[in-house]
Amino acid sequence: MTPYQHNYFQEGLDKGYFVRSASGDVWTGYSGSVLLDLSNPEAYEWMTDIIVQVRIANSILIRCYSAEGDVKWKYTTQVFMLI
Repeated sequence: MTPYQHNYFQEGLDKGYFVRSASGDVWTGYSGSVLLDLSNPEAYEWMTDIIVQVRIANSILIRCYSAEGDVKWKYTTQVFMLI
């Protein structure tokens, strides 16, 4: 199964990873959009894993810049990285 054949929205709902309103319902914005609850470490890790899966499935490289401006190309499992 590729990352594109999975219903991440339903998985996020099932696991309770989206922001909820005061009434306890999942908060929805324009066109039914939802917000990931980044204060939940499990939700953060879940989204990080999704991003990594999509990147690997598409052979996406990460371009990293050092403080000196050097460019380094790396395959990495980290979503955010500093060199």
